[in-house]
Amino acid sequence: MNTTADSSPCRASPRHIQTLRPEAPRILPRVLPLVPLPILLAVCALLAVSLPPHALAQSESPDAIPQHSTAFVIESPLTAELVQARISKLEADTSIAEEVRAGLLEQYRDVLGNLEQIKAFNARALESRSALERAPSEAEAIRDQLRTDREQLSTESGQEPPPATDLKETERLLARQKAELASIDAMLAEINKALDESDLQPTLIRTRLAEARNALESISAELKLPLGETLGTEAREARQWALESRRDALRAEILALDQQLLSADARRELTQARRDQLQHTQKRLREHRAFLENEADRLRRVEAERVRSETAAAERETLGAHPLVRTLAEQNRDLSDAIGDITRDLDQIDEQQAALEERTLALEQNFRSARERLEAVGLSRALGQALLDERNQLPEPRTLRRQSEQRAERIGEITLAEIRHRDELRQLGEMGRYLAEATAGVEPEQQEQVQAALRKQAELRATLLQRAIDIETSYRRALTALDLAAAQLRETTERYDAFLSERLLWVRSTPPLTEQNFASLPAALRWLLSPTNWLQTGQSLLDGAWRSPLFWLGLLGVAALLWFGGAMRKGIRSRADGLRRISTDRFGLTLEALALTLLLALPWPLLALLLGLQLQAAPQADAFAQAVSNAALSLVPALYYLRAFQLICMPGGLADRHFRWRSEGLTLLRRAIGVAMTLLLPLGFIAAAVYGSADEGFRGTLGRLALTLIGLGLAVLTARVMHPRRGILSAVLEAGPNGWLNRLRLLWYPLMVGVPAALSIMALSGYLYTSGTLLALFIGELWLVLALIVLHQLIARWLIVTRRSLALKAALERRAAREAEREAAADKPAETALSAEEEAVDLATLDAQTRKLLNTVIGLAAALGLFLIWSDVLPALSLLERVTLWSYSTRVDGVERTVPVTLASIGLVLVILLVATVAARNLPALLEILLLKNTAVSAGSRYAATTLTGYGITAIGALLVFSTLGLSWGQVQWLVAALGVGIGFGLQEIVANFISGLIILFERPVRVGDIVTIGDTSGVVTKIEIRATTIRNWDKQELLVPNKEFITGRLLNWTLTDQTNRVTITVGVEYGSDVAAALGLLAEAARENARVMTDPAPMVTMEGFGDNALTLVLRCYLENLDYRLTVTSELHQAIDSKFRAAGIGIAYPQRDIHLRSAEPLEVRFSRAPVSARSTAEQPRA
Repeated sequence: MNTTADSSPCRASPRHIQTLRPEAPRILPRVLPLVPLPILLAVCALLAVSLPPHALAQSESPDAIPQHSTAFVIESPLTAELVQARISKLEADTSIAEEVRAGLLEQYRDVLGNLEQIKAFNARALESRSALERAPSEAEAIRDQLRTDREQLSTESGQEPPPATDLKETERLLARQKAELASIDAMLAEINKALDESDLQPTLIRTRLAEARNALESISAELKLPLGETLGTEAREARQWALESRRDALRAEILALDQQLLSADARRELTQARRDQLQHTQKRLREHRAFLENEADRLRRVEAERVRSETAAAERETLGAHPLVRTLAEQNRDLSDAIGDITRDLDQIDEQQAALEERTLALEQNFRSARERLEAVGLSRALGQALLDERNQLPEPRTLRRQSEQRAERIGEITLAEIRHRDELRQLGEMGRYLAEATAGVEPEQQEQVQAALRKQAELRATLLQRAIDIETSYRRALTALDLAAAQLRETTERYDAFLSERLLWVRSTPPLTEQNFASLPAALRWLLSPTNWLQTGQSLLDGAWRSPLFWLGLLGVAALLWFGGAMRKGIRSRADGLRRISTDRFGLTLEALALTLLLALPWPLLALLLGLQLQAAPQADAFAQAVSNAALSLVPALYYLRAFQLICMPGGLADRHFRWRSEGLTLLRRAIGVAMTLLLPLGFIAAAVYGSADEGFRGTLGRLALTLIGLGLAVLTARVMHPRRGILSAVLEAGPNGWLNRLRLLWYPLMVGVPAALSIMALSGYLYTSGTLLALFIGELWLVLALIVLHQLIARWLIVTRRSLALKAALERRAAREAEREAAADKPAETALSAEEEAVDLATLDAQTRKLLNTVIGLAAALGLFLIWSDVLPALSLLERVTLWSYSTRVDGVERTVPVTLASIGLVLVILLVATVAARNLPALLEILLLKNTAVSAGSRYAATTLTGYGITAIGALLVFSTLGLSWGQVQWLVAALGVGIGFGLQEIVANFISGLIILFERPVRVGDIVTIGDTSGVVTKIEIRATTIRNWDKQELLVPNKEFITGRLLNWTLTDQTNRVTITVGVEYGSDVAAALGLLAEAARENARVMTDPAPMVTMEGFGDNALTLVLRCYLENLDYRLTVTSELHQAIDSKFRAAGIGIAYPQRDIHLRSAEPLEVRFSRAPVSARSTAEQPRA
C-alpha cells in the first residue's frame, strides 16, 4: 500500500496492515457484494487515532511532520549541530581537567536530549492539532459511508447467493474468511481497549500539565538568577544552554498536552466511528462465514451420503464372497458410518461456535454498558437489581472449563484416529504387497479371484480413508476454534463477574421492610404449597427417571446404605472396644470408625442429590420443578455435614470414645444439630426455592422471611452452643483461665452471635442479596471449622496412640533389661559397664511441641480457608493487592516484566515467616516421633534428620521471603560482599564452626551416641549444635568442643563403623621364667573370658628384654565398649592367679644403691628367728 502524509497513522500499526491481505476482498463476490476497499484500508489508521499522539511522534522522523502553523510548535535557538560541535571541540581540548570535561560533556548531552524532546513534543502537538481539524470530517465521512453500506445491504438482503458446488474450494474460502474475521476481531479488541483507556487520559494529562507547569516556573526562576562568578566561560555557557533547552522542552510538552486535551473528544468520536465501521464489516463477514459454513456442511452431507451409498452397494456385491472380502467390506461400512457421524458433529460445531461468539459479543457489550452506566449515574437500586439479574444469567465458569476438558479429550481422540488412518492409507499405497499378505492363507487356485475382489474393496477403502482424514482434519480444526471461542467467553465471563462482585455486594436489592408490599406473600405461599405444582414436579421426575438407569442405581445404593445402617452403627461402637487397653489400641480403629460414620451419614444427602439432579435433567420440568431442583442441590452439602457431625457425636461414637469429649458437650451438640436439621434446613430449602423463582415479589416477602429466620436461628443456636459458661467450650475455658481464648471471650462470643443476627437485620433492611451471600459464606465458615475440628482431633488421637505405643515399648525394654541384669547378677558378681547409652527421649516434650505445631497449622489452615471464602466478595481484602510499594523487573519466558510488590506481598511474607518459625521449631519433634516408630533408625540418624530438617525449613523460608520481595542476587550481592568482609575479620571462627557442623551432619564422621576421644578427653557425643558439639565423659562432665576441631583436628571415633575394640595387657616376668608357659597362660586367660572374641583370635607375644623383666603382651578383641573396663579387670585377675599357681613371678624393679660416706660403714647380715620368718611369710588378711 502507498500512503501519503495524511495517512501516516497507517505506519503506526504495521502488524494490523499485514493481516489484511489484498486478495481478501475477492472472496466476497460469490455470495455478497464486494466490501468497499476504503473500509478495509481505513482500519489500518484506527489504532493510531485511538492511541496517544506521542506513540506516533516517536515512530516518525521530523521530516514527516505535516507543515502546519508554527503557532503550535516551540522553536529553540539552539540546534543539534551547534551542540555537537561544542562537544567535539571539548573532547579535542586536552588542556581541560578530566573531571571538568566530564561535567561539561554531561550537560551538553542533556541539551541534546532536551532538543530531541522538543521535536517529539512538537510532533505530538501538530498531530493533535491535525486530528482536531480532520477528525470531525473523517468521522462524518465514515458514518456516511456506513449509512450507504447499510442501505445497500438492506436492498440486497432478499437476494439469495448462488450455492457452492466444490467442497474443497468452499473450505478454502471459509478458512480465509475466518482469518479475516479473526483480524477484524483483534482490531475491535484493540479499539475497545483504547476507548476504555481514553476515559482516563484527560485526568492523567491534567496531572502531568500541573507538574510540567510547576517545573517550568522553577526553571524560569533559576534562569533569572545570576550564574556563579567562579565558573568558567564554557561552564557558564553549558549551564545556560541546559536550562534554556529544558525550559523549551517543558514548553513544548505543555503545548502538546494542551493540544492532546483539546483533541481528545474529536479523536474519541473518530475512533468510535471507525469502531462502528469495523463492527459493520464484522457483521457482514460473519454473515458470509455463516453462509460458507452452511454450504460446507451441505456439501459434506452430500459427500457423506454418496460415500455411504457407494459403500452399501459395494457391500451388497460381496454377498457370498470370500470371508476376507466380506470382512473388508464391513470395515468400509463402519468407516463410512464414522465419516457420517463426524460430518453431523461438524455441523453442530459450526452452530455452537457461532452461538459462543454471539454470546461473548453480547457479554462484552453488557460489560461496557454496565461500566458506562455505573460511571455516569452510580449504583442505584434499580441498576443494581438489573446487574444482579445479569450476573445470575452469566455462564457457569466450571461448566465452561469442564466442556473445554471434554473438547481436549475429543481432540486427542480425533488426532489418534487421524494418525491411524494415515498409517493404514500408507499401507494401502503398496497394493500388491497388501494383497499378497492378506491372501497368504488362501488356497492357490482361489488367490487370483480373491485378490481381484479385495483390490476393489481396498481401493474403495483408500478413498474412504482419504475422505476420513480430510473430515477429521476439518473436525479437529473446528474443535480447536470452538475451544478458542469458549476460552474467550470464559475470560469475558470471569472479568464481568469479578467486576460485578466487587460492586454489587452492598446494593439494596429489594425495598426495605417498611416499603415492601406484602400482597404477594399469599401468592408465594400458594406457589410453594400448591399440590398441582408438586404433582407436576413428581410427574416430571418419574418421566425422566424411567429413562435414567443411573438414577435407579443410585436409589439402590441409598437402600443398601439404609439396610446396613444398623450394622454400621454396631461396627462404629465395636471399634471402641480395642481402645480399652494400650496393647490393642491403634490409630487404624479411629480411621475405620470415621469411614463408617461418613458412610452412615450418606443415604439422605445422596437421595436429595439424586432427586435434584434428576429434576434438573428432566425435559418436562417447569420453573417450579427447576426451583425445587436447585434448592435440593444447594442443601445437599449442609445436610451431609450436619448428619455426619451428628453421628460423630452419637453415644459410643467417634467423639465419645475416640476423641474423649465430655458427655455434656456431646448432648448439647446433638440437640443443636437436631434443631438445625429440623428447622433451619427447611427454611433454607424455602429460601433457595423462592430465590429461584422469577417473581421478585416472592423474594421480597417469603424469601426475605425465610432468610431472616435462618439468621436468627443461627444466632440462637450459636449463643447456646458457644456460651463461655454453659457451652461446649466451658471446660476448656475453665482449664485455661489465663489463656487468650478465655481473655478474648467477650470479643469472639458477641461476634459469633452478632454476625448472623446482623445479617437478618440486613435482609429486613432490603439488602437481601448481601444478606444471602454473606450468610452462605458464614455457613461455609461453619463447615470449614467443623472439618478442621475433626482433622485436629484425628491428628491429636494419632499423637496419643503413638506416644502410648512408644512409652509401652520403652517400658517393656526397661523391664527386659532389668530381668537380664538380675539373671546376670545371679551368675556373676556385680560388673561395671562402660556403655554409650542413648539419651532418654522426652516424649512429653516431643508431644507438646507437636501439639503446638498442630495447633498452629490448624490455625493457619483456618485463616487461609477464611481468606479464600471471603476474598471474592469483599473488595477490602483484594484492596491490599492494589497498593504497590515498589516494583522489580524479572524475565518471564524470555520477556522482561515488571512485578509489583504490594501490601498483600508483605502480608504473605509475614505468613511465611510465621509458618517457617513454627515449623522450624516444632516440625523436627514430629519427625522424631515418626522416626522413633522405626526401630532401625539410630539416635544419631534421628538427630541428624531433625537438625537438617530445621536448617532446611529456615533456608526455604528465607528463599521464599526473598522471592516474594523480589530480592535477586544482583540486588543483595553488595550485602553478601559486606558480610564477607565482616566474616573475614570477626566472624570467621563462628562461620567455620557452623560450616563444620553442617559437614558433621551430612558426612556424619561423628554422630550422637558415638564414643570419641579428642585430645585427652573421651566420652559420648550427646548433642551437635550450630557452633559446638557436646561430649559427656565418664565422670558425667559435659565438654563443649567447637565443631571446627572435629574437622580440622585429630579425632578418634571408637564407634564410627563398628564398636569392635582391642584390649592390650602388658606383663613383665622375671628373668629365668618359662616364657612359653607364661605365653600359654596368657592365651588361656583370654580364652576363658566369655566376652573376649574368638575371631579375631587373641594374640600373645614376647615383645623384648627389659631392664628388669621379660616383656609379654596379650592382645584380644571385644565386640563393644560396654564392658571394656570389666574385661580388663577380669583378665588382670586371671593372669595373676595363673602365674601364682605356675610359680611364675612378676618381676619387680631392680635398683643399685650407692652409699657415699667419709668413713667406712659397718654392715652386718643376720638370719631372723624361725618364728619371725614364718610370721612374715604369712599372707596379709
